[in-house]
Amino acid sequence: YPLRRQRQMCIRDRFKTTSKKMTAQGRSLKFNGIPVPQFYSDEDEIYQFPLKYGRKDVSSFKVALTLGAQFSLIQSGTRTNTVEGEGSLKTPFKNYPSVIKVLTTIDQIDSIKIGPLPFFPIPRKMVEYKWLAAGFVGPVLIVKGISFAGRFTVQEIKFQDKPVSLVGFDADKYVASANSIIKLSDT
Repeated sequence: YPLRRQRQMCIRDRFKTTSKKMTAQGRSLKFNGIPVPQFYSDEDEIYQFPLKYGRKDVSSFKVALTLGAQFSLIQSGTRTNTVEGEGSLKTPFKNYPSVIKVLTTIDQIDSIKIGPLPFFPIPRKMVEYKWLAAGFVGPVLIVKGISFAGRFTVQEIKFQDKPVSLVGFDADKYVASANSIIKLSDT
C-alpha cells in the first residue's frame, strides 16, 4: 500500500506576562505548514499574581480556531488556580529548596463544527498540579490529567531537565563569562 502523507496540525499559545498576571493572548496554529493566527476573544489568565499560599483565583477564556468554512473549533471555559502548598521539591534534575504547589482546574467546552453540521459541544475537565520555584521560568514539575466522575487520572508528568528560556530559544551554555560564545537555537 502506498504511504499517505497525513495532515499535521500544531497549536501553540502566545503569552504575555506583567506584574499582575500571565495571559494567553493568541494562538499560533500551523496546518500543513501554513501559519493560521488566532486571537482570544476572552484572554486566558494562566496565573494572577502574586501567587501565595492559600490564594485562589478564577478566570474565563474563549478562543476560536477556524480553517475556512469546513472546520471550526471554539474552546471556552474557566480556569481555577489554588496555591495549595509551599515547601521543597526533589526531581531527577535537582533539589528545589523553595517551591509553591499550584492546583489548576480547567473546565472547558470544545465546540466543533465540520462543514454544514451544527456545533457539537464536548465538555472536558483537566487538572494540573504545578510546582514553581523562585528563579526558574515556568513550572519545574507538572502532573497533568483529567477528572471524570470525581476521579483524577494522570496522563502526563514532566519536569525541567535544564533551565527554560524566556524568549523561545535554547542555549548550549547557561553559565558563561564575558568572552564566551553561546550557540542559540529557536525552540
